[in-house]
Amino acid sequence: MSDILKDRNNLYSVKMRASLNNRHISGAEGIFIRERVDPVVRRYISRAISHSKGCPDSIDLSIRELNEDPQYISSLPVVTVNNKGPVTSRNFIGEVLCDLGVAQTSIKEALRIIYNDESIRGAALLGMEGAERLEPDRERGVRVSSIGITENAESVLRLQLTEISGAVDTVLEALVLASKVANNSSIIAELCISDDPDYTTGYISSTEYGYVRIPNIKCAGTDEGGRVFFLEDNVDIVSIIDYLEKVPVMISDVSNICEVISQNEFISSITG
Repeated sequence: MSDILKDRNNLYSVKMRASLNNRHISGAEGIFIRERVDPVVRRYISRAISHSKGCPDSIDLSIRELNEDPQYISSLPVVTVNNKGPVTSRNFIGEVLCDLGVAQTSIKEALRIIYNDESIRGAALLGMEGAERLEPDRERGVRVSSIGITENAESVLRLQLTEISGAVDTVLEALVLASKVANNSSIIAELCISDDPDYTTGYISSTEYGYVRIPNIKCAGTDEGGRVFFLEDNVDIVSIIDYLEKVPVMISDVSNICEVISQNEFISSITG
């Protein structure tokens, strides 16, 4: 890794949040070397004013120099499963989460959260065994922050992602976030659907099976969406939230990007 990336004093956290009539419509963030801050800010603003949910009346930008060294990790491996629509998605999600040890009560609550057009602003925290929400503020949820990817790793990942998706920025940013989440040993899995009406590919991620993309997870044109983290029982919630929201983590190595497979092939591979 180059010296410039090891020098924490040359790394900045850049965050953008855009809203319209006090409703969140767009957001982005990353950790960048000083030379990339200006073009990134321009790109973030361009994204905010051209979002499918409308032109914002407020764009908040934050640029902050890091005061601690990031943790450098590898991205999760990626696999895409063929899927016909929301109904088969629900069945697939249930099978995968069940195999990961999540109880049916928690799966049912997670599906209720993500297939909802009044999604919380951040992620919901659920235990593996019960449907009880564990985050202190259920309206706000938990926001994963302080995430980034090195320039070299981003170049490699972008090239590989162009072969599986036309929405490279969306997949890349989601993969960076999911990789940080999975890096915490107390978080067993993540389930996510974007609330963007034009983006209909969701995912399940875990250290066990990687980042599993699920096309057609919802119908186009809907605001349904949400994010759920499944936690081990009897964990330190405060410590987990502190890690997710405050500890800087950067992707420095890229794992495998696998070919598209059928749902049956994937289920067979995990159940033996």
